[in-house]
Amino acid sequence: MKQFNLLFDPWIPVRTRHGENKPIKAYEVVQNDIVALDAPRADFNAALMQFLIGLLQTVSAPENPRAWRKLFNQPPSEDELKKKFEGIKDAFYLDGDSYRFMQDALAISTGQLRPIEEMVFGAPGESGKDKNQDHFIKQNDIDGLCYSCAASALLTANIFAEDGGQGYFQSMRGNGFVSTLLNIDENQSEISLWKNLWLNILENNVDNESDLQETYYWFKNFPDKHQVENLDKIKVDINALKAKKKKNKSKYEKKQIDAKINQLEIETKKIKKEIGDLSEKIIYPANSNLQVYWAWMRRFLLNAENTIEGQCSLCFTNGKLIRNFFKTNKGYKYPKEEWQNKHPFSPSIKYHRENYNKDNLKYKDKMLALEMTQNGLPYTYWQDFLTQTEERTPAKVVNRHLKEKHSNELLVVWSFGYAMDSNSPKGWYESKTPFYLLEDKENRKVFEAEIDRYVRAANKIADNITGYLSVSMRMAWLGYDYYKEKDKKKDKKPDPFYNKASKSFYNHPSEIAKCFWNNTESKFYEQMKALYAIANQLTDDKKAELRQDWYEYIKNEANKLFDRWAFRAGIQTNPRRIAKAHNQLTKNLNSKSLKQNILGLP
Repeated sequence: MKQFNLLFDPWIPVRTRHGENKPIKAYEVVQNDIVALDAPRADFNAALMQFLIGLLQTVSAPENPRAWRKLFNQPPSEDELKKKFEGIKDAFYLDGDSYRFMQDALAISTGQLRPIEEMVFGAPGESGKDKNQDHFIKQNDIDGLCYSCAASALLTANIFAEDGGQGYFQSMRGNGFVSTLLNIDENQSEISLWKNLWLNILENNVDNESDLQETYYWFKNFPDKHQVENLDKIKVDINALKAKKKKNKSKYEKKQIDAKINQLEIETKKIKKEIGDLSEKIIYPANSNLQVYWAWMRRFLLNAENTIEGQCSLCFTNGKLIRNFFKTNKGYKYPKEEWQNKHPFSPSIKYHRENYNKDNLKYKDKMLALEMTQNGLPYTYWQDFLTQTEERTPAKVVNRHLKEKHSNELLVVWSFGYAMDSNSPKGWYESKTPFYLLEDKENRKVFEAEIDRYVRAANKIADNITGYLSVSMRMAWLGYDYYKEKDKKKDKKPDPFYNKASKSFYNHPSEIAKCFWNNTESKFYEQMKALYAIANQLTDDKKAELRQDWYEYIKNEANKLFDRWAFRAGIQTNPRRIAKAHNQLTKNLNSKSLKQNILGLP
């Protein structure tokens, strides 16, 4: 029976320049007619992009910038790429009796058989279903997945792995992180999937002759394989003894059988303890450069032996469907403090805390992956994506272009990720940020300093806690001293913004702050473009003119949002209190702190 291979079978959904949608084989990404991935879910597209970059990085990493540029403009032929994939094809089978891509056959013996919907990121698990916590994906919506969607779901579950409980470890980048990749600006240039992939390939940083077992950890025996096989054997022996006892009428022989069963049960406990001890060991894969692309922590096994014919619940194609999978815990663990700064797709920030203890001391002064917030990806992230300081650094795939732009194409930074609340996804966010590169270091420094002023000024207004707009809305809705008194008295009254019926927040100041970021985003990028256009001849007068323009715009937007939301608190309104809050907002917007200290205006 033919096995399904992720390198040599058509399964990657793409869109062509002429609007055609079709599945392709991995080595067909070199076709110039293909412009983008076209999976049924946004997180699948993001995962597939990282999968394809990982493949190219593994087998085709260029030796130097010159080799990189040559392949960017003239990709290899399908036959050339196919030949390179031959050496790693055994690690990419999705089904069959041998090693499978990101799967563990031991899950049959040690795990549970679960419906396939639970593999899709954001779907409720068994506990979530019991508690009706199925807001992101409704339970029973996904009945079966085609091989393409099943492979994408498996890949996504590992790349974005959340803290799933005991033995279900987070991804190497933690629990809810921001990824950034470079893309060609589709509004300015003719794009292709190949170019967007190749923009994120690093030069000469991997060994293309790496050992399969050291690169793909599912391609070798799991540490507890021997113990699991022993458990299976003991289980068979115990069942055979129980069957023998049932047929035996001799009390003496039954007693002897019970003694043997008891001995086997003692051996079972001993082996289970050994398995537990193994799971506590932290695994440090040998080749860190490639492990960042092929990190594997979810011990799943697709039940590909019991498929049905039907329509896929996600992409709606007809064919063979996988309806369930086996899952078990105690997979590989990638400690954040050792791995996060090695990942090429994640911008990083230095970890700081006022107090350190045994739980967070290991992170002290480490560069950790930037976390996604429930505000999404406002333009305040621009600095994290594109500026290098001692406290933050862009993703490696972005930073290499900042140091030396390898392409003459107009580029954007594509950022994406899940906002998480503990182990539950609260939303998927994406954004595209213009990539402006100034070769003159002094001009670039001035340009970044100006953008920093714009961001700080906006944040002074819209910060969820201390922002002028957020504070004034709390004053208008709850009274000036509500939060102050609440903290002082340690009042345990429920948050007045929480709606018990819908189990969600309504008219919350953080939602208004999100409106502010959204409403001022296009203006921010207009200002950035204007600054970039004159960056080589930016005078003090021009800087002051652009700053004033930005100040007037964000001040006006703050006032408009206050007027729109002041009487929509969902609780009793008080016109006098609202007027007092508006006066305070006006005073703050005209304050020295905002105008002079941040924007340098008179």
